[in-house]
Amino acid sequence: LAEKLRADVAALELKAAGNLVKVTLSCGVAEWEFGDTIDDLLRRADLALYQAKAAGRNCVIAYDPAFSTGRATGSIRSDER
Repeated sequence: LAEKLRADVAALELKAAGNLVKVTLSCGVAEWEFGDTIDDLLRRADLALYQAKAAGRNCVIAYDPAFSTGRATGSIRSDER
Protein backbone atom coordinates (compact mmCIF):
# COMPACT_ATOMS: atom_id res chain seq x y z
CA LEU A 1 0.00 0.00 0.00
CA ALA A 2 2.80 2.44 0.90
CA GLU A 3 4.66 1.62 -2.32
CA LYS A 4 1.52 2.25 -4.40
CA LEU A 5 1.01 5.59 -2.66
CA ARG A 6 4.67 6.51 -3.28
CA ALA A 7 4.41 5.63 -6.97
CA ASP A 8 1.11 7.50 -7.38
CA VAL A 9 2.58 10.65 -5.83
CA ALA A 10 5.71 10.40 -8.02
CA ALA A 11 3.50 10.12 -11.11
CA LEU A 12 1.68 13.38 -10.39
CA GLU A 13 2.30 16.28 -12.74
CA LEU A 14 1.65 19.49 -10.86
CA LYS A 15 1.95 23.00 -12.21
CA ALA A 16 2.98 25.92 -10.04
CA ALA A 17 3.56 29.37 -11.49
CA GLY A 18 3.57 27.83 -14.97
CA ASN A 19 6.31 25.30 -14.13
CA LEU A 20 6.04 21.53 -13.87
CA VAL A 21 6.72 20.43 -10.31
CA LYS A 22 7.65 16.85 -9.42
CA VAL A 23 6.83 15.56 -5.96
CA THR A 24 8.29 12.52 -4.25
CA LEU A 25 7.36 10.65 -1.11
CA SER A 26 9.41 8.70 1.39
CA CYS A 27 7.69 6.32 3.81
CA GLY A 28 8.76 4.43 6.86
CA VAL A 29 6.48 1.54 7.71
CA ALA A 30 6.30 -0.71 10.76
CA GLU A 31 4.18 -3.64 11.81
CA TRP A 32 2.04 -3.55 14.95
CA GLU A 33 3.44 -6.09 17.44
CA PHE A 34 1.58 -7.69 20.31
CA GLY A 35 1.86 -5.49 23.40
CA ASP A 36 2.81 -2.35 21.45
CA THR A 37 1.68 1.08 22.44
CA ILE A 38 1.01 3.59 19.68
CA ASP A 39 4.28 5.28 20.71
CA ASP A 40 6.19 2.01 20.12
CA LEU A 41 4.73 1.64 16.65
CA LEU A 42 5.31 5.27 15.69
CA ARG A 43 8.90 5.16 16.97
CA ARG A 44 9.70 2.21 14.70
CA ALA A 45 7.97 3.81 11.71
CA ASP A 46 9.88 7.03 12.38
CA LEU A 47 13.20 5.16 12.46
CA ALA A 48 12.34 3.60 9.11
CA LEU A 49 11.38 7.01 7.70
CA TYR A 50 14.80 8.42 8.59
CA GLN A 51 16.38 5.42 6.86
CA ALA A 52 14.29 6.17 3.76
CA LYS A 53 15.47 9.78 3.74
CA ALA A 54 19.09 8.71 4.23
CA ALA A 55 18.74 6.15 1.41
CA GLY A 56 18.13 8.90 -1.12
CA ARG A 57 14.44 9.60 -0.62
CA ASN A 58 11.48 8.59 -2.81
CA CYS A 59 11.37 5.09 -1.36
CA VAL A 60 9.57 2.91 1.15
CA ILE A 61 11.55 1.33 3.97
CA ALA A 62 10.12 -1.28 6.31
CA TYR A 63 11.34 -1.17 9.90
CA ASP A 64 13.94 -3.77 10.77
CA PRO A 65 15.44 -4.15 14.26
CA ALA A 66 18.88 -3.77 12.64
CA PHE A 67 18.02 -0.08 12.08
CA SER A 68 18.66 0.62 15.73
CA THR A 69 22.20 -0.69 15.33
CA GLY A 70 22.82 1.40 12.24
CA ARG A 71 22.64 -1.51 9.77
CA ALA A 72 20.08 -1.06 7.00
CA THR A 73 18.61 -4.44 6.15
CA GLY A 74 15.13 -5.42 5.15
CA SER A 75 14.58 -2.31 3.10
CA ILE A 76 12.31 -1.93 0.11
CA ARG A 77 13.85 0.42 -2.44
CA SER A 78 11.45 1.49 -5.16
CA ASP A 79 14.27 2.27 -7.59
CA GLU A 80 15.75 -1.25 -7.32
CA ARG A 81 12.76 -2.95 -8.99
